Amino acid sequence: MKDEDTIEHDFIEFKRMLEESKNEISSLEKEFSHRKKEMKINLANRIMELIKSHDLMVEEVVPLILTNKQWKVLCSEQRTYYVDPENPENTYTRGATPKWMKDKMIEKGLDPSSSKDRNMFKSTHLQLIGD
Repeated sequence: MKDEDTIEHDFIEFKRMLEESKNEISSLEKEFSHRKKEMKINLANRIMELIKSHDLMVEEVVPLILTNKQWKVLCSEQRTYYVDPENPENTYTRGATPKWMKDKMIEKGLDPSSSKDRNMFKSTHLQLIGD
């Protein structure tokens, strides 16, 4: 039979191992999510290239894939956005400039409050998706 000190030590060690496992699972889930988003962006770009290479427009192809109702929902949603190629988790659609974008602009010597600098940054440092 184990003494109380051994039981307590085993319990504390088991608890520590459980916390490490939870942290590892959380880390793996975040990495999986990041890679999945990256894969979807890559796939969307390949599909767009394929459609354009056949001299077609997205609007001509998507209705063949989606039902009429799905297509209408898709058309009513914002379809274009920007992605940071260095970190696909960083996206920008419109409106207030996100902190990650302001930080990168400042890092590159650009003024986040300047419309001209923001447009230049978007065209040279971000990837446009959906247009």
